Amino acid sequence: MQYAASGGENRQDSMTVRPSRPNMFMPLSGVLVAVCVLFASPGVQAQGDDLLPAVSGSAKPSNKPLSRQPEDPETLYNRGIRQLRRGYYDEAIISFEKVKNHFPFNQYSVLSELRVADALFEKASYLEAIDAYRQFTRLHPRHVEIDYATYRMARAEFKVSSTVPQRDQTSTERGLKKLRGFEKRFPDSEYSEEVVRIRGKARTRLAKRVLQVGNFYWKSREWQAAERRYGLVWQDYSDTPVIYKARYRQGLCLYRLSRAEEARAVLSELAAQPESGRWGERAERFLAKLDPTAEDVAAEPGKQEEQPDEPILEEAAPVAEEESPSEDVEEQPEKPEKPDQEKLSTGN
Repeated sequence: MQYAASGGENRQDSMTVRPSRPNMFMPLSGVLVAVCVLFASPGVQAQGDDLLPAVSGSAKPSNKPLSRQPEDPETLYNRGIRQLRRGYYDEAIISFEKVKNHFPFNQYSVLSELRVADALFEKASYLEAIDAYRQFTRLHPRHVEIDYATYRMARAEFKVSSTVPQRDQTSTERGLKKLRGFEKRFPDSEYSEEVVRIRGKARTRLAKRVLQVGNFYWKSREWQAAERRYGLVWQDYSDTPVIYKARYRQGLCLYRLSRAEEARAVLSELAAQPESGRWGERAERFLAKLDPTAEDVAAEPGKQEEQPDEPILEEAAPVAEEESPSEDVEEQPEKPEKPDQEKLSTGN
């Protein structure tokens, strides 16, 4: 009986209802249901991309590109051309650099290399332009615009060089070297006439440099050194307009060195050239004095001003032909300034 009673108590205990534990997932499930209802509504569906990160706590990746895609090379190149024509050289260089970087194997990439050099030239960055043109000619020796690049590179060299003949003319010599044989390499080039023009100006500049050295010795009455420099001008720069002055003074130097026959031959050749101008006329007047009694007449005291040992008096006569400012300074009777060290180094 006791067993039965005890068993009944156990059954009664097992039938008692125990309190249930709270569900931990109910708040989260409610939030998810609320989000689903919210996105299902038409008015809020358009704002779902903005609300979801705030609810879930994580950012949703955007469908928009992270960086702007580059434009096509032709559009970028044409934009650079417009900027170059309007004078926005830095902006044009940026446009051309984009073409080179994003489209390295496109035809506009090669053209952009040349246009970058043009922009540098136009903004007066001549040294950088020379390097850019040189790189283009080395990388693309058969390009259709290789003649243009060669012409512009030589022109940039002339821009770097000084316009004063007495100063360093290394850049002028480099530019002339680049134009050597231009007509033979590019017989159909549209820049041939311009090349001839700038080449003539550069050679005239070099001829004046040698002529200035001769003038220094001329005014110092060092006839042998002066005659040598004038002879170099006549021999090496025969296509320049300063050769007639050099030839005339060479003849006077020869006469002063007691080489009258050579002086007569030089002055006669100069007087026979119609394009010699006033220097040919002076040669004719001087030849009229070279007669059998010229030395006796030269020894008379009253005739000393007619001798070539007084070159400044003879050159001071007014002339109708217009000369450059540098030549006008040379003809002044004042004592010339001492030339720079470079001129003296080339004069011996």
